[in-house]
Amino acid sequence: MIGDTFRVHDLNEIIIARKIINKCDISIRAELQSIQFDLSDLYESHGLELIEQQINIVVTKRDSLNEILNMTLSKLTNEKFTASSYEVELIDYYNDLIYRRLERLKDGRGYSGIGDFGKTKMIESFKIDKTGKLYKFKVDVILNNMLKAYKEYTNEIYEINNKLIEYGKNIQGDAPSFEKQAERFIMQAKKQMSLLGQRCAKISMDGWSRRMTTFLDEENDILLHPLSMNNFNKSMLPILLEVNGLLDINDLCLINRVDSIESANVQYNISIPCIKNIFDAENEFIDVNTRRSLSESQIVILERIYEELSNALIFIGKPNLKKSFVELIIWLMKKVTLCLEEETFLRNRAFEYINNEKETTYSQMEDLFFLPFIYERLCDSFNSERIQKKPEKSKGEIDLLFDNIIPLELKVWKDKEKKTIAEESAKYRKNISQTACYANINRLGFLVILDVSNKNGETTNLEKCWHVEMINAGDDELYNTKVVSCIFNCNYISPSQMR
Repeated sequence: MIGDTFRVHDLNEIIIARKIINKCDISIRAELQSIQFDLSDLYESHGLELIEQQINIVVTKRDSLNEILNMTLSKLTNEKFTASSYEVELIDYYNDLIYRRLERLKDGRGYSGIGDFGKTKMIESFKIDKTGKLYKFKVDVILNNMLKAYKEYTNEIYEINNKLIEYGKNIQGDAPSFEKQAERFIMQAKKQMSLLGQRCAKISMDGWSRRMTTFLDEENDILLHPLSMNNFNKSMLPILLEVNGLLDINDLCLINRVDSIESANVQYNISIPCIKNIFDAENEFIDVNTRRSLSESQIVILERIYEELSNALIFIGKPNLKKSFVELIIWLMKKVTLCLEEETFLRNRAFEYINNEKETTYSQMEDLFFLPFIYERLCDSFNSERIQKKPEKSKGEIDLLFDNIIPLELKVWKDKEKKTIAEESAKYRKNISQTACYANINRLGFLVILDVSNKNGETTNLEKCWHVEMINAGDDELYNTKVVSCIFNCNYISPSQMR
């Protein structure tokens, strides 16, 4: 990528902040504590040997942003523009680097560098010990304040990223989504953990791939999509995932040579799943009070589904989507369970409708019986304004739309041919694909099935009524969608009627 050099001085202050947090005593969050910090905290021990041996070495510093601007001007004007550079002693370079990053953390600044200064102030103050050529810093921190500011800072990153995604929709070609980049990182880390048989992984910036996409301009030249992830954003990715409760960062450091300031490489020591959760992310999606109203079997199924969606980064940066999903799936879980336990809830009504309307088709039973049945009960349980019936979307009509963000497609399995999820029948695959089309924005949808294909009865259980499918929406797994299927299984008879 043009201008995508990642230098040591491109390190965001949030990376320095994360290293300081790692050195804090987490048991005293509300009290002031002093943290010793110097260059040895950024590098592995072998890296410092070079700076001790060649402390007067001179390096050339170039400004990354200035270099990108000059390269862009050169391309636009066909004239050569060269970014300025200057020489500096290596020890002065690092002293200045750490000082400037700590100044930013003390003064407070947003990720964009503009706007409400002070809202992300992370440290209280710091002092410099200049006894040796390599400065040592004493950083005063109140951990609670630092963690709060850290989360505010990363939230701003998400806000800016979402605005860029909206802008990117006006650009030809698909922009690689942040979710897909994050999913790649997690998959690579889990693969490493599995191969080594460990619960943690050391993974550096050059240890996982990123997805790059291109598009054609008006002259049919192939151009890199401007929202493709660069190395700067790549260095920030694990930090954003930790704040969202998807992993723990046990440690981080630079693994490039100390004098290789033109080629930085950050290595993260991470653990998956998130257990320490120092940012108190809401990675437990069922609250204590709700758990009391659910059975153990229901909780196990719900947690399995949530983990699969969470690992696919469905909810990252989307708290409203997560909140709506939790409310909806718990409601559906209780109703699917009630359908299995109580014949009068749905089973008897469904077969009575079939007996009275013997010539009814699938679509008629869906629209005239199942849809009003689900819609009316959703309206009874939630504010009716949260439920839309038959809204138009993606050149079709969604059966139901919950909170204007989660589509529910309703289907009836009526004929005698068995169409279980396990068999993955052609009809089921078609139903899943249709649901995925309506779920193409937030990558999440529900397929709600009324199964009345076997009036004579069968045995089943709650686990078999739930399934999650991943649907790829085109090239290279970009923007894959998760469809949660739940079956209102009416193919049973009461135990007293069994022979």
